[in-house]
Amino acid sequence: TIHCAADLARMRHQVEQGTVHINAFPDFAQPLLEEHDLDGDGTLEVHEMICAFQALERERQKARLWFRVTLAALAFILILLLSISGLLYYILDVMRDSDVKEGGMMVVKDTNLPVQTASFELMVKEGRLVERNSERKCGGDQE
Repeated sequence: TIHCAADLARMRHQVEQGTVHINAFPDFAQPLLEEHDLDGDGTLEVHEMICAFQALERERQKARLWFRVTLAALAFILILLLSISGLLYYILDVMRDSDVKEGGMMVVKDTNLPVQTASFELMVKEGRLVERNSERKCGGDQE
């Protein structure tokens, strides 16, 4: 590791010669630099440093590419969700059979005819449909 001016001077001299000993770097950096020591002599030469910087640049380019791919995928998913939501809204609007007009009157869609509703004034008695308030029978023989 670098401790004094003499170490700095020695390192400068090595750099001027085109090599730097790996043990001149901090301990945490030495394993990383050893990966780029192509001839295994314990020093980094100019061409080995260039290869290391090129590898670093390739990794940065890969990281930028993956970031762009991730953004594109998120944008695609967002567009897909928005289009599905719009399509669902359209389908529900088309499938609706009635509208509410001014005054709260419910009418058949695209017309002004009021929606007809059923009455709960009928009941089943002895297997026949009859009115609740009378003994008249509906849907069958009249007696």
